[in-house]
Amino acid sequence: MKIAIHAGEGDFSKRWIDYCQEKKLVFEIVDCFDSDIIDTLRDFDILLWHWRWIHPESQLAARQIVASIDKMNIVNYPNLNTCWHYDDKLGQKYLLESISAPTIKTWVFYDKKKALKWINETEFPKVFKLRCGSASVNVSLVKNKKEAIKLCTKAFHNGFIPRGSYFSDTKTKIKTIKNRRMLFEKIKRIPQSLQHIAASNRVIPRQIGYVYFQEFLPGNDCDLRMTILGGKAFGVMRKTRENDFRASGSGVVIHDPAKVDLRCVKIAFETARKIGAQSLAFDFLWDRDGQPRIAEMSYCFPERGVKGCPGWWDENLGWHEGSLYPQDLILESMVDEYQRKITRT
Repeated sequence: MKIAIHAGEGDFSKRWIDYCQEKKLVFEIVDCFDSDIIDTLRDFDILLWHWRWIHPESQLAARQIVASIDKMNIVNYPNLNTCWHYDDKLGQKYLLESISAPTIKTWVFYDKKKALKWINETEFPKVFKLRCGSASVNVSLVKNKKEAIKLCTKAFHNGFIPRGSYFSDTKTKIKTIKNRRMLFEKIKRIPQSLQHIAASNRVIPRQIGYVYFQEFLPGNDCDLRMTILGGKAFGVMRKTRENDFRASGSGVVIHDPAKVDLRCVKIAFETARKIGAQSLAFDFLWDRDGQPRIAEMSYCFPERGVKGCPGWWDENLGWHEGSLYPQDLILESMVDEYQRKITRT
């Protein structure tokens, strides 16, 4: 068994490399953006590639490369079922609706006249989103018809830059700083973050020609992030920002299994299974009737969202104590999948 690892800055690859070295697994570093990557991978059995939106070349080609690798005789993470909808709220809307997942009601328009007609007939507030963006970037609360018309006009005229400014959410960034070390780390990362954002805005097209609104669910002072990985579910509560409705990016995370709605655990398992995903993180809110609803999902998630949990649930909703690294679970799942594949053949 030979493992290929795409090594990227700040991704899961460092832990994968350490794991392989510790367990004496045969591996090599590859660059999935090499022109001859397909031929290179013919010598491997497993590929691990934690591609993320922060690298603009990933937005250009990662899905196409993954789709091609899916056709090869290789076990790859992520596969296309896992990642094609990543950082794509439009894709997520249609996918989740197709499998009848309990989602927040969403409206998408590709015609300005139809959008304006809906705006004039609907009630507010509504939540406006672009198809791309993480940590609540490109998400805003539309309080009235006037604000909606302004956004609609911009969406069908000049459009929106996909990543916005690094300083567009300065207040929240400051509030997430807990100590002097975190402050220095954030300051140190500013030049690199600015570079990533500038590169993304050069490469990723302006968001134009559509408008996306989602039902606003009042009364939620937190959301629930459920991560499904390796037959296990990990749950964390995320407090909303002060005087804001958004939880993602707030930096206030609660690792308390007693606060996790078990209905969300069940829904997350079922939805990931229907999609055929190797890993998925779901963001849940609750509607006016107290029913859990999926707001968004992502195959990418921070290590702390799993490692910070004191335990996990199995598919029968049984609780198990213990802290686990998501990188280890991914690698072990891919090794298990490879073993099953060679057993079948």
